[in-house]
Amino acid sequence: MSLDRSPSRWARALVFALVVSWASRAAAADPAPAGRSLLSVVEVQWLEQRGWLERDPARVLRALGPYADRVTGAEHVRLDEVRIAHIEALECVLGRVAAARLGVAQFFTDPLFRAGGPGVVVLLDPTTLSVLDQIFDLHTIFPPTVVPAPPAAPVHMRFLLVGQGRLLMSYDGAASYAHHDGAYSIFGNRDYQVHPFARMTIGTQHGDPALLDLAVADGPRAPLQPFKKHVLFLWPEIHGLFVHGRDVTADTSVIDRKIRPPPIDWRSGPASGARRLAQNGCPADEPWGGAPAPSPAR
Repeated sequence: MSLDRSPSRWARALVFALVVSWASRAAAADPAPAGRSLLSVVEVQWLEQRGWLERDPARVLRALGPYADRVTGAEHVRLDEVRIAHIEALECVLGRVAAARLGVAQFFTDPLFRAGGPGVVVLLDPTTLSVLDQIFDLHTIFPPTVVPAPPAAPVHMRFLLVGQGRLLMSYDGAASYAHHDGAYSIFGNRDYQVHPFARMTIGTQHGDPALLDLAVADGPRAPLQPFKKHVLFLWPEIHGLFVHGRDVTADTSVIDRKIRPPPIDWRSGPASGARRLAQNGCPADEPWGGAPAPSPAR
């Protein structure tokens, strides 16, 4: 017998009451961020000159694997513009994001990656993702490595592609896990699920940066389906994320919820991270390669 999960009138009323109670304690959002990028075109070119953003079509195709047709077809990504990101490039860029006390939502909605922007498209392959997970805590609901409850085995991200107005991710399986950050708890529930494929559109909503049209699929040719989160007796669909300064609002099928996720941080600590950036020649608070001073924190 199937279970009808559609919320009843009294269920909606209960959820509304709980949300109102939570909202009264929520922190006020920062002012709406400016439209300037955290990274200049000159700095992107500097990363390319260092060999840390590399055009390698064969490696791109290997990383995408069976999802290559989906990425070029349904998602309309032009593979000839995709650059492979080396870990040094990610240290430089995410080191600046961490120093500004910003998170993944602010980074992935940067104008650099929007459709009609500078045209930067970056791919992280399994090797780079594995190293990245050791260096940074991204504080994201789509981590490079998902650790479900035993005895289930960890699930690993196979690629992450961002740019041309798309954020695409693939895992080598599906799993449910409990997020370690309390900010992602909704009415005491921190459980989330990853699927073999997830996609979002990078854009704006009412002038604010946004990740829109969030959907998942269970394979390269499987149909897209809503991304759902178990909350009490409901399964609301999460349609997208709206960025307001350092706050993020989840657009769901039941009620919107504002949170302030932790910023990206170095697992070894900020002092160790600053030394690493100095070794790379890309200090967080200075421009690289002759670029203008970076934009102020959003």
